[in-house]
Amino acid sequence: MNISARHVAFVMRRLTPEESERLPCHRVVSADARLSPAMDPTLSKKQRRRLESEGMTIDTKGFIQDCDTYFCNVGERRDIRWDAISDKSVPPFVVRF
Repeated sequence: MNISARHVAFVMRRLTPEESERLPCHRVVSADARLSPAMDPTLSKKQRRRLESEGMTIDTKGFIQDCDTYFCNVGERRDIRWDAISDKSVPPFVVRF
């Protein structure tokens, strides 16, 4: 199963408000560990707040620091079940494309 950034964007655009609330879509960032500079500023601030609340540090340019602690490259961990991660001591995974 090959997944590209376009696939992710296609799916995310079609999420219902309920699905959007349940899915950790704030964890989708660019391949260079950065929040999208093209994102709407209001959404970008919301994404930053959510990631920082999960313990991530983000610099002023939007790059996530110590990203290898949190990142999951698509294809390497296809068995991740977001709903199964309930242990708060386990760092959240961020998917980058």
